[in-house]
Amino acid sequence: SVVGLYPGIRENVAIIREDVEGDQRLVVYLVSDSVVRVEDLRAISEQQLPSYMVPSAFVVMESLPLTANGKVDFKALPKPGEQSKEKHSLQEIAKAKSVLQLISQHNVTILNITPSSFYSMVDEHIVTTAEMAQLASLRCLVLGGEPVYLAKMIPWLEGNANQTQIINTYGPAECADIATAFVIDNPFEYLHHPVPIGKPIANVMVYLLDKGLNPVPPGVVGEIYIGGTGVGAGYPNDAELTANKFIADPFSDQGLLYKTGDLARFLPSGGLMF
Repeated sequence: SVVGLYPGIRENVAIIREDVEGDQRLVVYLVSDSVVRVEDLRAISEQQLPSYMVPSAFVVMESLPLTANGKVDFKALPKPGEQSKEKHSLQEIAKAKSVLQLISQHNVTILNITPSSFYSMVDEHIVTTAEMAQLASLRCLVLGGEPVYLAKMIPWLEGNANQTQIINTYGPAECADIATAFVIDNPFEYLHHPVPIGKPIANVMVYLLDKGLNPVPPGVVGEIYIGGTGVGAGYPNDAELTANKFIADPFSDQGLLYKTGDLARFLPSGGLMF
């Protein structure tokens, strides 16, 4: 569909609603991995579709309701304007505010955190602008553990308090957590695009291999294998799993490679895209 042209949208469904007798309206429900501007969706629709096919409303949801057999439950879709806002637990709100206070109190300059935990600290539905400003001391934000969606950080990225260099990292615990890093020089370039995971850090080797353990060409997807000083020796008391995940490094005379099970490709820059 035309809505699918908008970056970040992974699910969408369109239905004809008649909430008032005789008033039929085309409504699009969608789920997105990034911030969605309804005015942009409307502009795309008006450019690509005849006027009678342009939806009268767009409803952004966390997920589409499903029936017991896994199909979209059209009866459970809310009326436009009545969908509930994203709900946050009291624990999540308290944690975000507490971390912000600690950062301000101790003038923290470097923060290593998962993206999802940081999102709540810069979410306008959770914290105020004044509370968000408590990040003013931050100079380096290291994100890792899951994909980064910079669109969820727009309120902070656009704020005057932001003087922070953002680094996206990748690496499993079996390899000392961080194996690659990518410095995001221009966050706004990646608002609606995936963020690379960058290049190997010092003393780390990363290979993209096919099923025969052969290196794949640039641009071709391969499985990530990690070598170097950060690779562990295996899993305690689990020889079978160790043998499956840690293999002899075929590219050197010593050391092990860790088989991550993750897929990536090399970019022209030499960095990795997860």
